[in-house]
Amino acid sequence: MRLLKKIRDVLVRNLFPIVYKRYHELRYWKKQYYQEKCLYNEHYKKYYTKYINMEESAYKNKNILDVGCGPRGSLEWATMCNKRIGIDPLAEKYLELGANKHSMEYVSCNAEAMPFTNDYFDYIFSYNSLDHVENVEKVLDQIKRVLKSKGHFFLW
Repeated sequence: MRLLKKIRDVLVRNLFPIVYKRYHELRYWKKQYYQEKCLYNEHYKKYYTKYINMEESAYKNKNILDVGCGPRGSLEWATMCNKRIGIDPLAEKYLELGANKHSMEYVSCNAEAMPFTNDYFDYIFSYNSLDHVENVEKVLDQIKRVLKSKGHFFLW
């Protein structure tokens, strides 16, 4: 039985890598949720301010996007923004893990096909997410399309 499970796992990982990644990503977040009872997000603010040498005031009335946001509410701190949106193909599943309590907006979509108008965001962030996409070039094209001409893109 173990051998069959290993064979199945190898086949899925190689034939359907995105399905495999999403399954394990959701499994990871479910485990975190059940361990913590709540997915905390207080630590995010420093990634968007201190670590990139940005004052909170720079975000006032701006539209910001987190590509591959996960379920913790990475943009909850940014109450001064006009729009704060996180996209993730698993966003609908994350709502079941408590993301529905966040005041930021979650959009369930692939980063290769963002449902936003051109030149919409002032700041776009991608922290540890581009290794999870199907096509990095398409994602970068989408980021370029939805980012304002004087906007900023931060990649970690």
